[in-house]
Amino acid sequence: MSARLPFATYFEPAVKPRENVRLYPSKKFYTVIYIEPLQPIIINLGSVASDKETSLHECTELDLKQLELGQWRFLPLADVEITLKQPRATERGTTKTSSTKISPYSIVLDPHLRSTEVWTFEDENRVYISAKNISQYTINPVRVLFFGWKYLLDELKETPAKWTDIFVATLVRATK
Repeated sequence: MSARLPFATYFEPAVKPRENVRLYPSKKFYTVIYIEPLQPIIINLGSVASDKETSLHECTELDLKQLELGQWRFLPLADVEITLKQPRATERGTTKTSSTKISPYSIVLDPHLRSTEVWTFEDENRVYISAKNISQYTINPVRVLFFGWKYLLDELKETPAKWTDIFVATLVRATK
C-alpha cells in the first residue's frame, strides 16, 4: 500500500498499467489497464468586471466515461484567482480561517502546478470553479486551462496485495 502524494517533480502518471489503485471516498479497488494524455481543455467562464467573481461553474467538460479516472492540473489564462470546489459544497485548499486561490502567478512558486492537481472519476466527483477578477479592468473571456492523464480501469473484487490511494474528492474531517 502507498499513498499518492501530489509532489512529483514533473507531471507524470501517478501509477502505471497493471498497477492497482484504491479510490476515495468509495474505497473500491481497480487495476489500471491503459493510460493516455489529455490535451488541454479550455473552460470559458465568460466575462467578469474588476473585483467581481463569476458564478460557480460545474466542469462537465472534465466528465469521463465509465471506469475512467482523470488526473488533472490547471492554470487560469487571465488575471483572476480561481476557487476550486470538489464536491460543490467543499472548497479545496482551506485552512481553519482562510482559503487559498490559484492565480496565473501560482506558476512562479509552483512551476509544475502540483498544487492545482485534482482527480475525477467517471462523471462523479465533479469539479466546480469560480474566478475572481483581480485586475482593474473587465476581463472577457475568463478562461481556465485543464490538462492531464486519463486512466482506463478494471474493478477488482478482492483486495490486492499492493495499491496506491487516490482521493477523488476533498476530504473533510467531521467536527464535534
